[in-house]
Amino acid sequence: MSWRPVALASSLLLGATAFAQDAPRDPNRENFWFVSAGTGFGQPVLGSEDIRRGGIYTVGLAMPWNGLKLFGHPGQFVAQGYYMFTKGGGFEDIPVNGLDTYGVLASARYHNHWFKGVDTFFEVGWGFCYSNHSTRDLDSLINSTPTFGIGASWAKGNDLVFAQIRWWHMSNGGTDGNNQGLNQIQYIVGVKF
Repeated sequence: MSWRPVALASSLLLGATAFAQDAPRDPNRENFWFVSAGTGFGQPVLGSEDIRRGGIYTVGLAMPWNGLKLFGHPGQFVAQGYYMFTKGGGFEDIPVNGLDTYGVLASARYHNHWFKGVDTFFEVGWGFCYSNHSTRDLDSLINSTPTFGIGASWAKGNDLVFAQIRWWHMSNGGTDGNNQGLNQIQYIVGVKF
């Protein structure tokens, strides 16, 4: 993996803290809708050969949920619907091709206040998606999507803005074909509405 995307994302997160205002209301204690957009960079791990890159657009709902407590720490349930497009191929016998994917993702998010005015979090989730065709690494049109990531949120006026880096895996769990899977590092920004 190149160091440049990681350095860029780290710079964005650190730069955002410089513009943060007073700490936002605790996002664990309120429901809110959000929109987000991001970009993903394929990673050649777990058998992946088709290193796809693209973007993702999401609409989601975040809400506190006592059932998600982790070692007494409150959890937040996050439900998302998304559209993701990737482009890959162009090697051996595989032509360059685009892939449109539609899916849902449910995750648990856990917040900490490590920096003044900035709320940090980590997240783990799982979902399902449908793609418009198979690829070298995705033998099935229907796949599962385990993911985990870290991020930060901060107040911007009356809005809540967040940035996140997450690991994204997409595969059919070995139910069809070779199932090498798609692996990405995703960089995402979003805003509450």
